[in-house]
Amino acid sequence: MLKRKDGIFLQSYLKSLKCGEIMVASKVIPPRVLLVGAAGHQSLEYHSLLKNDLIFSGFVDPELKKMKSLYKGCEGALFSNVESAIKNSDFDMALVCVPHNLHNHITLQLLANKKIVIKEKPLALSTSEINQYKSLDYLKFFTIVQRQYNPIFINAKQDLPLIGKVYSYQYNYSLKIPEVTQGWRSEYESSRGGVLMDMGYHVLDILLSFFGEPSNLMGTVSYCYDAMKYENLEDSISIILDYKKKGLHGTVNLNRHSSIKKEEFEINGRDGTILLTPRQYTIFDRKGVVIKKFANEKSDFRKKMIMQYIKFVNDFEFIDNHFNHHVKIVQLIENFYGLKKLCKEKKDEKSKI
Repeated sequence: MLKRKDGIFLQSYLKSLKCGEIMVASKVIPPRVLLVGAAGHQSLEYHSLLKNDLIFSGFVDPELKKMKSLYKGCEGALFSNVESAIKNSDFDMALVCVPHNLHNHITLQLLANKKIVIKEKPLALSTSEINQYKSLDYLKFFTIVQRQYNPIFINAKQDLPLIGKVYSYQYNYSLKIPEVTQGWRSEYESSRGGVLMDMGYHVLDILLSFFGEPSNLMGTVSYCYDAMKYENLEDSISIILDYKKKGLHGTVNLNRHSSIKKEEFEINGRDGTILLTPRQYTIFDRKGVVIKKFANEKSDFRKKMIMQYIKFVNDFEFIDNHFNHHVKIVQLIENFYGLKKLCKEKKDEKSKI
């Protein structure tokens, strides 16, 4: 295996990305990646997607036996925890796909050892965790959100002027899960939130990108299953977002147990409407006449997203903007859950009287 001086190979690789020369010459060596949470289905998807573009030099998961079977034939070393991987493996960046409650501890360890981190959402579970990250000298890490890299959302945002001043929107997103939530998402200790944390994070990512921060957010939750009510993990939620200074409001409806899987985003402006799904969007004028259609073939843009994060790993303006964008998402979710908890406590107090 080639011996490399720290940082030199990555700088060469980043330079090649800017020139559009992805691994053409043998001298251009891609980053060495540690895959954390390697036995999970999300990690398997990323490995399959990126194995020809990146070097997976290590795999981490407490289920060593399962991991050994899944990555049979791969050259990377296997570890049961991140600590041993940091101590015994040579890698440059980590791709982290673990339950929400494990993110902070793992990310802090990696950043403390000056490893680039690309991880599944959320950025953090609280303002307290955000402040821990802000206190670090080394903050090269990115949070995975896919929709901003989908050409549908990119082009729809650019076409907003076609419908004039936007005054309302509706975002309806439902999954078709026919049984009670299973695995780590079914326990508050590991998930730290229901559909708002799980599905709503992606929706808020888009809404912040399109319209900025709301001045107020309120809503209500409900439960399809008693087990989830016991865990305080909402199965369904309806939210109203108010943008007072912009004369705009929007509604978001999330449900993980619908009979139909769908995702629809309707944006209403003075001059027309955009009706959007992750596959296509249509723009109508006020009379309902179609003035534009845009569709995108089903494609996996996660590779584009990951490669973009790597490309901007030394762009501190990009990193700061990315981090601060996700801080806003976390704060919106934290504020909503805080209000929900406060309302529940007041309701419990009244019931005792």
